[in-house]
This record gives sequence, C-alpha cells and structure tokens, in this order.
Amino acid sequence: MAVILRRNEVQLDEAAIFEVLNSIDGPVGKLLIELSDRVVIVATGVVHVFPGTPRSTIWAWGSTAVLPPGTTKASIRPHVAHGSRTGHIYGGADALAVPGIFLEHPAEQMYDQYGFLSTGLEALVI
Repeated sequence: MAVILRRNEVQLDEAAIFEVLNSIDGPVGKLLIELSDRVVIVATGVVHVFPGTPRSTIWAWGSTAVLPPGTTKASIRPHVAHGSRTGHIYGGADALAVPGIFLEHPAEQMYDQYGFLSTGLEALVI
C-alpha cells in the first residue's frame, strides 16, 4: 500500500487504499456490517405495527392491496453494498417496499412520526 522511497518521503498507492477502505471483507466493511446489524435491532424494536383488527382501515382481511400487520417489521434487514456511481461502500437497513418513504417524518401521508429506520441509524454510538 505504501512504499518508502527515502527518509520522510512516502508514495501512497491510491488504488490499494481505495480497496482497503471499500472492500466488504476489509475492516471498514466488517464495521459497516456490524453497525447495520445494530440499526436493524433498534429499528425492529421501534417500528409501528398496526393491529390488523377486522375494523382496521389499514388492513382488511382477504385484501391483496395491503400486506398483513407485522410485514414491515419482519422485512427489516441489514444492507451493505457499493454505490453504483462511486464504488464506495455504505451500510444501513432496508425494509420491504421502502416503507420509509411513507413512515419517516415529514411524509404527508402520516399523522404520527414512526421513524424506525432513522431511529435505528441515530442509535449508533461508536
């Protein structure tokens, strides 16, 4: 990665540094996997689950338009990947059908704040 040419002179191999910092199997990738797992634990604990009662306006028995209660909670998973444009590694959590669009504040469709993905991310303390 670094080649010492003379005393107090170092030439860095930028490609090797990029590989170390952006490899999923490297130290940064392993840290992102661990942190993404922590995000999932917190997000799963705080996600709102509708009761799914027969009178519920959110979920109707036999409906194919809306999934049963608990589907979002069950779908929360860690996500570590490379950006398509830069190739840089990133981590976080995903949930089925990107519910964060509708459940994260300040979405117009919501009346209360259920920021489960944001709460999971904000819970990280390194």
